[in-house]
Amino acid sequence: MEKFGIMKRKKFHKKVSRRNFLLILVSILLFGGYCFLVVNISLRSLEYNQLGPISFLGRVGISSDGNIYDEDDIGAAPFSIAILKAANATLVHHDYNNNIGCSNWKADEMIISVEGAANRFFGNTSMIFNDLVNLTGAVDNIALQINISTTTDRFYLCAGGPMETVWRGIMASDPAKRQYCTVISHSTWNEQHTSCECSHTWTDVKNTGVVTVDIRDQNLRLNTKIGWRWMKTDPNPDINWLYTRMDFKFGDVSDCGMAYYVVSGLEDEYGSPAKLQNLFSQLNSGE
Repeated sequence: MEKFGIMKRKKFHKKVSRRNFLLILVSILLFGGYCFLVVNISLRSLEYNQLGPISFLGRVGISSDGNIYDEDDIGAAPFSIAILKAANATLVHHDYNNNIGCSNWKADEMIISVEGAANRFFGNTSMIFNDLVNLTGAVDNIALQINISTTTDRFYLCAGGPMETVWRGIMASDPAKRQYCTVISHSTWNEQHTSCECSHTWTDVKNTGVVTVDIRDQNLRLNTKIGWRWMKTDPNPDINWLYTRMDFKFGDVSDCGMAYYVVSGLEDEYGSPAKLQNLFSQLNSGE
């Protein structure tokens, strides 16, 4: 009987010990999650508060895909345009749907995103080219922007999506002028992707004579579901509209990190929601 009582007590203590262990483990996990959230919010607040005005008085072009594969460009493309406007840069070129020969429903959403952003932030779409219907115009305009470039007036081209349109535009330009063009990329997928009517890669672009800059992959900080809610309640309706363009792949606007890198003076490869909040405040203030 005494032996049976001892065994019951041992089982009871074992159950209590297991229960206590689980309670402690859950408490640690909850506390750890709380600490992570507090630290994350504090760091974003600190990052935002340490930023100052950004201005880049230069000519910038963008080449985007978005008409097939990933939905991130539906948000990233208009974000890129807004970044340039906020920094007082001059948007002289934006071709989109550059997966030449391939397309699906996303192509129509890209029209809404790119032409909508150009109208909202720059007031016109004369520099906008849908590669599915005006590839020749896109290629010719890239060549033109390179040809009018000089030592003191460079052309900066952010290359998102396959490199075919970018490569064709460069090859149509004056070889002597290519040294005054800087092409920026961040994505290995974009750089190596070939399909349908796209056969040239980042390696081909690098061999054209332009200056190339391959920055860090922007997915690290600009592909996140955290840090965007301020856009939903911002007093600027254009910022609210930008927020809705992320609906197709919420939080992923990674390609716009190239535009942010350019307007930072080709210094900051660490774009983030907090930094965009700081920059987009200039749209509200008119700086």
